[in-house]
Amino acid sequence: MTLLYLSFNDPTANPGVHRKEREFCQAMGRACRRAGIVFHGLNLFSSRRGAAARSSAGGFLQIRSVSSLFYHTFSGFRLVRALLRTGPLLRTAAEEVRRLNPDVVLCRYTFLYLTRVFDPKTILPNILSVTIHQSKEPEELRLNRLGFVFVPYERWVASRTFRRVDGLIGVTREILDFELQRAGRKIPAFVFSNRKDVASVPAKKRFDFDGCELRMIFLSGVYERWHGLDRLLYAMAAYTGVVRLHLNVVGPVSRDIHTLVDRLGLGDRVSYNRYRHGRVLDRMIDEAHLAIGGLALHRKGLRDGCTLKVREYAARGIPFVLAHRDEDLDGRSRFFLRVAAGERPLNINDLITFADRIYRRYGDRIGDLLRRDAEHTIDYGPGIGELIAFIRRVARDSLTGRNPPARGE
Repeated sequence: MTLLYLSFNDPTANPGVHRKEREFCQAMGRACRRAGIVFHGLNLFSSRRGAAARSSAGGFLQIRSVSSLFYHTFSGFRLVRALLRTGPLLRTAAEEVRRLNPDVVLCRYTFLYLTRVFDPKTILPNILSVTIHQSKEPEELRLNRLGFVFVPYERWVASRTFRRVDGLIGVTREILDFELQRAGRKIPAFVFSNRKDVASVPAKKRFDFDGCELRMIFLSGVYERWHGLDRLLYAMAAYTGVVRLHLNVVGPVSRDIHTLVDRLGLGDRVSYNRYRHGRVLDRMIDEAHLAIGGLALHRKGLRDGCTLKVREYAARGIPFVLAHRDEDLDGRSRFFLRVAAGERPLNINDLITFADRIYRRYGDRIGDLLRRDAEHTIDYGPGIGELIAFIRRVARDSLTGRNPPARGE
């Protein structure tokens, strides 16, 4: 069997997703090789000129930029950019599917990046198609300006997609149940949460919380409203205690966040840094006491999440704060604080109390203990074999007639 993983992600615009896909393709490629499956990973994205494919993830992922006319001319207009990149990217994807001739295509649901969903069955009618869903797409559309206008169109696209796919994967049970409900038919389905190669990042080395200053860090490759950083900023502004507060924002944030920081008078307590890698980021993690995860997933209709930043924090061994359920971590880790979801500001005293308790009790052992938890919960090892078994079941059931493959119309 030949399996193709296909993604449409701009590595420079969304570096966190790109790093996650490199790790996924490397883990999947190695596991497929052991299982006797031929695996190809392919990431296509738009650029002004386009370039030949380059190899990544141990040779298991090919990254190729595709020329898109006037793409950068309209860099400030997200809808226009999506329209311009859709045609060239889908044509290139079709060419690659013909060249690689896979039995199964595993593809991220692309509507939030393209204006159409790639359907491999229009290229090879007997191919099996499995889509991966990262969110409740209509709810995420509503978060963007004028995004609600496209919700009916997305629902129409989704209804056509679900008639033709052979399997669904959701990163949480909540998302998978949502997609199955709107699919309206029985489709083989599987939960495979976002994972992290724990060994790929170093462990935090400094654990020196003294109760006088609370240093926090927030990592973001692309800032979204559901990150909920405003909830923390309002809390910092309202705090009147004696503990000094500082927040290091690493990565881009919206103009609204900059404006809010200025309006609340937090300029001396919030610092901004561009997205970092390597030793610079390692040092920032070492200097922080707590990391800030997603604080407003409810804004895109979610109670559960498995965000990439939380996986980064857990792998690095820094205690963190979030405002949603995480099925991989709940009941399996002692080193995170879950605050209530909603629009109300956080309570800074809760964060201080949590940090004091964790650092007093575990001290220098925090990093090793948290990474050990991460190795058993969010690393690729525990779940990659189950994902391959699911894909094999989809293929086997299509051959035996238990789950006849969907056909092109």
